[in-house]
Amino acid sequence: MHILLLLPLIVVVKCYAQPAGCATSLSFNCDGWPLSRIEMDQQAGGSMMEFVFDDISDYNSGMTFYGTTILRVTASDTANSDCNWQLKLIANNGGLPTPAGEWLQTASYGSSGAQPTIALMEVRVTNNCATSPLNGTWQTFPLAVNGDKIVLIDDGIINLAGTGGSCGGGQTNSEGSYLTSYGEFAFVVDYRIRPFFNYTPGKYELNIKFCLTEGTL
Repeated sequence: MHILLLLPLIVVVKCYAQPAGCATSLSFNCDGWPLSRIEMDQQAGGSMMEFVFDDISDYNSGMTFYGTTILRVTASDTANSDCNWQLKLIANNGGLPTPAGEWLQTASYGSSGAQPTIALMEVRVTNNCATSPLNGTWQTFPLAVNGDKIVLIDDGIINLAGTGGSCGGGQTNSEGSYLTSYGEFAFVVDYRIRPFFNYTPGKYELNIKFCLTEGTL
């Protein structure tokens, strides 16, 4: 008889819209908060996801949360119509003493295996106008360390929003709002984790910060 004892791996992803730590605020060409802002739709699933891996199929195939986060952007420019914004995701594990490439451990259920890494976190961002070059494709954080970022919108020139709710084309990054052009200023975010059997059973956390900025990322 072969008995397999499968201890749970629980990973918690917490999301924040425009928290402290977004490097460059909107206040130069774009109007500052609250005229320019990013909102996160809590009704789409909330700001926290708990991935519970406690059976073999979940470990092998992974788990996906679809449409859990909806981001809504408003970029205001009451002066010269030269607002040019960027949108990015930042990974945050809380910093030291947690190693730069790992998740924050909040509980331990075993000792064998490695600590889960930030490289496990996959995100997919889409909107109706496909304004991000990464639209609809799964992404990981390229350096997979604390503070690393995935850039969704970043173009040196201003790409104007479409009129009458139509798609303007390219990386829309001008003044505008999800209220008048939902397909360009709203983004749906999916999350996926595929751990297999490599990691120490326990509970771990990772924060993802969504930042709306202008200037250098």
